[in-house]
Amino acid sequence: MNVKRLIIKNIIKRPVKTALLSSMALLMAFAILAGANLSKSLIRGLNSMEARLGADIIVIPKGAKSEEELKNIYFKGTPENFYMDKSIVSDLASVEGVEDYSIQYFLASSVSDCCSAPVQIVGFDPENDFVVAPWIKDNFKGQPGKDEIIAGSSLSVQTGESLKIYGIECLVVGKLSSTGTGLDTAVYANEETIKHLIEASKEVGLSMVGEKSPDETVSAVYIKVKKGYDISVVSSTININFKDRVEAVRTKSMISDTVKRLDDVSKIIYALVTGIWVFSIIIMGLVFSVSIGERKSEFALLRAMGFSKIKIVSLIFTESMIICLIGSVLGIVLSLVIIISFGNMIEGYLGLPFLLPNFLNTVLYSFLALFITVLTGPITASISTMGVCREDIGNALRR
Repeated sequence: MNVKRLIIKNIIKRPVKTALLSSMALLMAFAILAGANLSKSLIRGLNSMEARLGADIIVIPKGAKSEEELKNIYFKGTPENFYMDKSIVSDLASVEGVEDYSIQYFLASSVSDCCSAPVQIVGFDPENDFVVAPWIKDNFKGQPGKDEIIAGSSLSVQTGESLKIYGIECLVVGKLSSTGTGLDTAVYANEETIKHLIEASKEVGLSMVGEKSPDETVSAVYIKVKKGYDISVVSSTININFKDRVEAVRTKSMISDTVKRLDDVSKIIYALVTGIWVFSIIIMGLVFSVSIGERKSEFALLRAMGFSKIKIVSLIFTESMIICLIGSVLGIVLSLVIIISFGNMIEGYLGLPFLLPNFLNTVLYSFLALFITVLTGPITASISTMGVCREDIGNALRR
């Protein structure tokens, strides 16, 4: 007797059972892989956000709206404009505990060539910046010149193309890697370029700085605190001494709400994955119990022909493993297609930084989902089979 042929025939001749068990395996593998990828993507996005903030304290113009606007830039990629008098920079540099600082300019473009909506333009000083410059150096060697920009990974422009911003043709000289944050939808320019664009916005009647010159304004000051100094104390000192002009925000406090939301979302994901896994096991157990109960005479005949109990259990184990393997592979493929294709949509829906795992982690999670699913079904089937095999062969055959 060809046992392999027997297994294949059993799978083909029972299409309803095969389809139902494969569907449960698909659902289980999909849930495990999607849950692992979602959790890892959110964690990587948060870690990327912390790395990209690059400072202990961010000083912005006075007002709760400015802090909310700053969060919008980082977390949602919403274009924002806010400015304060540049004279505050020298005052901040003299605060005890401040080791280093860098400044940034934020400018929201009008509808640009790359998008159907405005984009955020971030201006920085390549020589003194410790927030954006180190990140850019990983993808772009050199420094952007006048009217040259570096595009975030989510923008549909490539190196060598141009964007017209407030009437100025800006050459894209580099494209950044993904961060999983709102920064992926921004463009980056040096201080000379951003001031040129701010002046250009005045000429089209969209002045962002009022009557002031771009040389007199700045959007945010990023501060590094000296070792041995308490960041909270330095932040409080700035808020007390310059309470009518600026607001100092600790970067860790800025992402504390995000950490809490991430924790809540992760708990929901784990609960859903566990629930789906338990549900699938129950359905598989019921299907196997009914199916194996109907095959008592078949097992009795096999035993009468010389099959041992272990051999029959092994046959059912292999049969169910093949069925679960088919469903698992389909579930893994479906999970990867959805997560990769709709990553940006998931990020927008959750409102959290979202950065997909690297290739190695994705492969590891896929094998984990495959391993768990392919073993769960056969083990459930084997338990049901062992119960049936205990029955006397003669009684089974007489029935």
